[in-house]
Amino acid sequence: MRDVKSKVDAIYNFPADAENPVIEKQALKEHAYSVKIYGDTDRQTLQTLAERIKIDLLAQSQISNVDIKGKAEKLLSVEIDEAKLESYGLTLSDVQTAINAESSSALSTSLRSEDQIVRLKVARQAYYAEQFAQIPVITDPSGTVIRLGDISRIEDGFTDQTYTLARYNGMNGIGLEMTVNETGDVIKLVEEADKVIKNGKPLRHCRIMFPW
Repeated sequence: MRDVKSKVDAIYNFPADAENPVIEKQALKEHAYSVKIYGDTDRQTLQTLAERIKIDLLAQSQISNVDIKGKAEKLLSVEIDEAKLESYGLTLSDVQTAINAESSSALSTSLRSEDQIVRLKVARQAYYAEQFAQIPVITDPSGTVIRLGDISRIEDGFTDQTYTLARYNGMNGIGLEMTVNETGDVIKLVEEADKVIKNGKPLRHCRIMFPW
């Protein structure tokens, strides 16, 4: 690995905006804990809940790897009201510029120790419909802010190429899987995961089955 790192470090002509290369050995990850969320509800609700639970799990000291199983590729739809757009003297290019301004490129860095490397990314990025609705498009001289939600209909959805089907007990479902590497503590991971799942507040009409 040192030989590879030495060769990569010798490359001087990477693009100026390229992220710094991180060289690491691939570590074997073992299955440790699984959770299935299911219920008489839509995929959007289940996937949103799974993403929130994933954040809570990753906040625990012993949990570093959580994968969502049965996840569909999200697509956010923004339908502009042309009449409102014209009334404010805006163009589609103005709206595009405003959205891009809230979707800046991520800044990345790494925390390193003798045993592991933790990669960090920080970005100002809107992800959900309610966040996009708050993006400012124009501010008039009086200080009034016209936001994206004022001139458009914004909906969370999935791409037309989504062919994911995940079922559990005859209902829509989605799973989360936690893994550990050779330095992980499976017993402590299970204890922390149990606390997160048992103390969580799943959305109405959803059930959680763990572990399996």
